[in-house]
Amino acid sequence: MTLKEFIKNFAEQTKNKIIELAHTELTNENKKLMLDHHIVDYVERAINGLTINFVLKIALRKLILPNVSLITQLIFDLLKARIEGLTK
Repeated sequence: MTLKEFIKNFAEQTKNKIIELAHTELTNENKKLMLDHHIVDYVERAINGLTINFVLKIALRKLILPNVSLITQLIFDLLKARIEGLTK
C-alpha cells in the first residue's frame, strides 16, 4: 500500500465507521471510544503494510497514533453537516 492509499483508506475507514456507529444505541462517548479503537487497529495494520522505509513507518506511528482521537473528531465534524441523522 502506498502512503496516498493509506491516507485515502484512513479517511474512508473513519467515515464508514462513523456512519455505522451512528445507527447504534450507544452513547456518544461509547461511539467515540469504539471509533477510535477501530481506527487505531486499522492504522497499526495499515502502517505495517506500507511500502515505505522503516524510519517513515516509525514516524507515522509517532505522529498518527497519539492523535487518532483528534483526527477522527475532525472527520466527524466535517461529516456532521453533510450526513442527515448523524447526530441526535
